[in-house]
Amino acid sequence: METVETSTSSSSHPITKQITTSGSPLPVPYDVKADIHNNDHTKVKVSWQVDSDKNYQYGVWYGVSVDELFKFSPVLIRGKHIDLANMEGCTDYILIVAIFDEQNYGVGQGSSPVHVITGFSDNVPPRNLALESDNKTLTWSAPCDVMPRPVTYNLTLTESDIYNETVATEFVLLGPVSNQTMSHMLTDLPRGSMVSVTVKTNTSRESSPVLVFGLPLSPPTQVYVHPADEAFVVSWAPVLGAESYDVVLSPDNTFKNFRCQIIFPTKETSFNITNEDLEHRENGCEDLHQFEVGVRAIVRGAKRNKLQSSKFKSAISRAGNMIMTVSIDEPGTITVPESSALGTIVAVIIVLIIMGSGLAYYAHTNRRMRYRFRELIASHYSSATGHATINHHGLMLEDDDDDESPIIRGFNDKEPLVA
Repeated sequence: METVETSTSSSSHPITKQITTSGSPLPVPYDVKADIHNNDHTKVKVSWQVDSDKNYQYGVWYGVSVDELFKFSPVLIRGKHIDLANMEGCTDYILIVAIFDEQNYGVGQGSSPVHVITGFSDNVPPRNLALESDNKTLTWSAPCDVMPRPVTYNLTLTESDIYNETVATEFVLLGPVSNQTMSHMLTDLPRGSMVSVTVKTNTSRESSPVLVFGLPLSPPTQVYVHPADEAFVVSWAPVLGAESYDVVLSPDNTFKNFRCQIIFPTKETSFNITNEDLEHRENGCEDLHQFEVGVRAIVRGAKRNKLQSSKFKSAISRAGNMIMTVSIDEPGTITVPESSALGTIVAVIIVLIIMGSGLAYYAHTNRRMRYRFRELIASHYSSATGHATINHHGLMLEDDDDDESPIIRGFNDKEPLVA
């Protein structure tokens, strides 16, 4: 018996205590047998023996593993045999039988587990569908280890993007084959794509899906908005593998308001949005005047039909600077919010301060410039005499660069030149 204290957010460690009830123990079923029916290979006949003449109610548990066995609700029966129908074909099951009569006798100890393997069924799907380490090769096994006949396999490939928008579905037919293991290689996976793959036979249901991802399609970086005359310019850094881009205007800063989204496709890494582009807004955007600016990358996949090719989109990157909200006060006019302009002015002032600091540091470390600056400070102009007095004492300092120049002396042909 286990007791656990619980609350809304956590639980304590369980406390276990073993108790013994009074009375004689219930008998344990033995000689449990599990046999496959001849006419239905997914139907199992289970029988057992008990050293008692009482009319007990029994419970039969079965599963593909011990964990699943204990999670399974037992099949209840009065008697010493039962037929378990509609079991999974070609599956190894574990079975346990115990007395399960809560109203009259209680629950007894379970029997020793027995194994039974069901036979082939037309409804059994292929097994062990998996993706190899190369991220291209799919492998799977036949529905049964022993197949009565060759089987045809059907693969369903459903392509979608990160928004879970299904863009194409492709079907691949393989077979008929008698192999126990099969494989299929995927080619031309577009960037930013996600492919859900299932496999089935002509008569079975589909297997569990396996997801295959193409190379990542990164969202654009360095997205900026620049105000211009009667328009504004959106620019961004190129994305590896991108074939085109979408400039997206949305009133929602998460870009999830699909009822109102203004999209401008382009193949360049910058785009000019003029007044005329915003005069005619789609339904759902007429009463909105402020939009967030974002950019996403686009890749076109291979054509799956004659109508159109697949389209895969990256995540949307918002404009990185302060000017990223477009206000449309009247048709044909575009304004930049004051907060955005203020942000730009502050940035310019910071740049000027940095440049001035760099110039001051250079002047301080340069000896000649420092001397000339001192002379300029010491100079003055007399308005009475009309003369300017300049202090040139610094020019005569011994550590000036001019004083360190070598002295040039004359020579003649009778004296040797010594360097």
